[in-house]
This record gives sequence, structure tokens and C-alpha cells, in this order.
Amino acid sequence: MTFGVLDKLPQELRDACFDTLCDFLPESDRRQALRTCLLVCRDWNHQARTLLFRNIRIEDPDCIKRTGQSLTSISRLRDLLKDEHVPHPFPRLCAYIRAIRVKVVLSQPLWEQVDGDFANILASLAQAESGVSELELEIPGREWQQLSEGFRKSLGELCHSRHLRKLKLAGISHIPVSFFYGISLDDLWVNFRESPDEQDDISSTVDPKGFSILALDFSSHTALYPYNWTQLKQPGSMVEIKHIATSLYLSDLDAVSNLLSRASPTLESLEITRICSTHCRDWNSMDANVRKFDMRNMSSLDVLRFDLNLSCFEPTETGKFGGMISFLEACHVPENCSTLYIDVTLHNCWWHKQQNRLLMGDDEKWYILAEVLSLPRFSAIRKFKINFHIVFQFLSAMFRGNPDATKDQIQQLMQLWFSDVEGEGRFEFHVAVSALDKTR
Repeated sequence: MTFGVLDKLPQELRDACFDTLCDFLPESDRRQALRTCLLVCRDWNHQARTLLFRNIRIEDPDCIKRTGQSLTSISRLRDLLKDEHVPHPFPRLCAYIRAIRVKVVLSQPLWEQVDGDFANILASLAQAESGVSELELEIPGREWQQLSEGFRKSLGELCHSRHLRKLKLAGISHIPVSFFYGISLDDLWVNFRESPDEQDDISSTVDPKGFSILALDFSSHTALYPYNWTQLKQPGSMVEIKHIATSLYLSDLDAVSNLLSRASPTLESLEITRICSTHCRDWNSMDANVRKFDMRNMSSLDVLRFDLNLSCFEPTETGKFGGMISFLEACHVPENCSTLYIDVTLHNCWWHKQQNRLLMGDDEKWYILAEVLSLPRFSAIRKFKINFHIVFQFLSAMFRGNPDATKDQIQQLMQLWFSDVEGEGRFEFHVAVSALDKTR
């Protein structure tokens, strides 16, 4: 059917033609077919743009190294967003975009080629008629000052726009705290580079989360130096954030407490993805510092989650487990908090062939955890959800025993460890089993 004939049909019939064609097209072919329709049929422009541009992803580091294809994608997206010649009465392309995800791994010379393109893309998405509500931007190895002024300005305008609700920034280090002042989001995720001191840790090769809302400087190989936290006393706050995931460095607890207090009125979920006590030189003074962290003013907080990567040989009194125990012993959980998640990834586990049982370190630590959770301050929590991920050092070690039997054994141990905690049905246990090295 030619465009002239189609143009003479009633609108209802044209819509019916479009719907019928879409129903007959497989999902895999629909995007390509609509791409053709977009070129020849003005009446299908809206539907085609909605399907083609709703979610945009530019992510292929290997492709960049070989052909520079993603560089072309960036420049083409810039041109599409900049195009003023949009058929009436359709809105500009930025109105159709709901989510954009960009991950590029570029050397400094290549980054300089696309920095301006990125700035133009972000500026277009920050416009009032833009529909983008989710932005994920991952640029590994970039420092804040290495980004052009235009890029930083456009990113700031988009992050402070009313339509953006979810923001994820990764790989950009040395972001000033003042950048987050005044933003209004539902979800904020900021992932900074991991500490060089922890890169050799076995846990960082298995589940390297390290999400943090804190602008920490990980450039030193000997210690972690936070930014000048006196900036937090300046005007501006993040009062509308509903979810925060943060690394908890106990030596910087005052800064963490100050920052989270700004989000406390609407904060619904707090996830502590890493507890690191190795940089706190005086363990004996830690409890006094932890007591400054008071969550009782977080009236909307419903979910509290801990995510621990532990070695089964790690001592109970110190290290990451000791940090979590110290935190739980001293913190004040709000009455409205209904669920406490504890996700434990336990490394270096072995199956004892003679004893026919799993070796996963000292059981005492789990009895200590159960004792802490039975404190009156946790009585309001209706559900404890504890997830164990048992990681064997070698695949052969895992299959010396039966993985299903291993799960059953852990389930039984959990029920034994936490049997003294009052409240029937308050605990849910989940167990996963895997091996780190599959070659031996």
C-alpha cells in the first residue's frame, strides 16, 4: 500500500492496519519492521518511536576497541536528539525516551572525542519536554575533573530535573558532595572505584558491589581518605531519596550518619553493602562511634539489609563480621522497620571427607548474631531473611559432598543457631552453593 492511498484512509482504519501488522510480526522482527515504517509512513511515527527509543543502551567495550562502533552510536544519538525537523504534531525524540544506559571504556584521547557529544545528549534529555526517568552512566577510570565543564553542567541539569527518578553513576571518582545537593529521586546508586587495598581480596572477584552514596577517594594505596565532610553542613539536602546503598566504613561513621540523616524523612530502604573495619585503627573506640548512628528518626524506613563477603577463617571479634555485630549491638532501629535482610557470602569452605560434613568456620559467630537479633530493639521486626551463599575454594571440593545435602545441612544449622530467637516464623533461610575455581 502506497503512502498516498494510506493517507486517504480513515484514522481508525490506519490504526487497525498498524495493530494487525504488529500482531503478525514476531517480537524479534518488529523493531526492524517498524524502523522501515518510520521512514515511509508518517502516521506510524509515534508508535515506531515509542517502541524503538523507549529504552536506549550503548554498551559494548569490546566493540569500541575493534571498530569504534559505539562511538558512532553516541554521535548518531546526538544528531537524532538535536534534530529540529520533527513531523508535526509529534514531539521531539527526547519525549519518547524513558531509560538510557551508557557504559563506555575509553582512553583519554577517545573520551575527548565524545565528551562534547555526551554533553549535548545529556542537555537534550534535561529539557522540560524530555520523558527520561532513568539514567545509568558508567564511565570506568574517569575522574570528575577530567570531564568537560559542559558535560558536568549538562549532567547536573539532568540529575536535578523533575522527570528523572532513578540515577546510577559508576566509575566516576572524586564527585564532590555538593553535586548531590537538592536532587529529588526515588533511587540513587553511586558506584565508586574499589579500594586498591581490597582488590586482592577474594570477595572482590566474586561479588564486587561496593555501592556507595559517599564520595570517597580511593586513590591512596595505604588508606581511605574521605572528602571534606564539612561540606555537608552547607545548605541543600537529599530529602526525597527512598533507597540508599552505602559502604559503611566505621572510621567515617560521623560522615555516614550526617549524610543519611538528610534523607531520613522519606528513606524506605537502607542497604549496607560493605562493612570495612580494617582501616579503623582503634577497635576499642569503635562502639562509642557506632552509638552516634541513630536510625530512629528514619520514620519511613521499612527494610534494612546487610551484604557481607566473609572468609570462613575470619575471626569473630574483628573484621567485617565484628563490624556488623558492633553496628547491630549499638544502632537504634526504627519501630516501623519490618524486614532485616542479612546476605552472607562465605568463602573458602571445604567438605570434610572423613567427618562427612561442611567446614565453614567457627559456629560461635552465628550464635552471637542470633543473640544480638534477640535484643529488644529488634522486637518490632516481623521478618529476618538470611541468605547464605557458600563458596567452595574448588569445584572438586564442592562435589566431594552432595550440594543438595550441603544446603540441607546449612538449613538445619541455621534453625539451630537461631532457635532461641523468639517469634515463630520470623526467620526465612535461603542457601546457594557454588565454587570459585572450576579448573581444579
